[in-house]
Amino acid sequence: MNNRRLTSRNISSPITKAMLDMILLSLLFFGVYHVSAFQSSLPAVRKATTMPYYSFQLHDVRFENKYFQLEEMEDKDRCTTELFLRADRRVQIGITDGPRHSDGVGTWEVQEGGTILKMTLVRKFNAGDKKTDMGEFSYDIRRNFEGSVTLIGNLVGIEGCTRAEANQEIGYFTMIDTTEDREKNIDTAGGQSIASRGF
Repeated sequence: MNNRRLTSRNISSPITKAMLDMILLSLLFFGVYHVSAFQSSLPAVRKATTMPYYSFQLHDVRFENKYFQLEEMEDKDRCTTELFLRADRRVQIGITDGPRHSDGVGTWEVQEGGTILKMTLVRKFNAGDKKTDMGEFSYDIRRNFEGSVTLIGNLVGIEGCTRAEANQEIGYFTMIDTTEDREKNIDTAGGQSIASRGF
């Protein structure tokens, strides 16, 4: 069998030769077009791969002088507490549906361009009975919180882990900005935010 390489030069039929020339021209155009398109897309690809993962500008978010709802989850226990993050980096602890504390203090800070929130709360609890031999006493519980900051619509949210004094991870927490809703919750009789009574 005579094996000959198929090219436009050894095609005898004018119609077949013209068709082959069109195919070869189309393939050449197709290859040049896609190489050019790929090269033009490289700057956009490089730009996309070098953008920071928090491109929604978390460093512009403000935490000071805002109210947050803190939800704590430890084992099967769950409670919600109202917090106020002050401008001096202290935390005021408000009303809660969990164990009632007699006193409480806290501190807060943001790190890594506003993407991480760290907070410490120390709450004092009273226990015992003065009628018993043990009598009344009080004790402190310290909790350290560290979580990632996200935007939930136009609200700031935080979620992360809770640690005890020995840096042992004991649960999880979430926080969400409730400042706007709280300001709308006005006691018409006293002209005061109803929730503010917890502070």
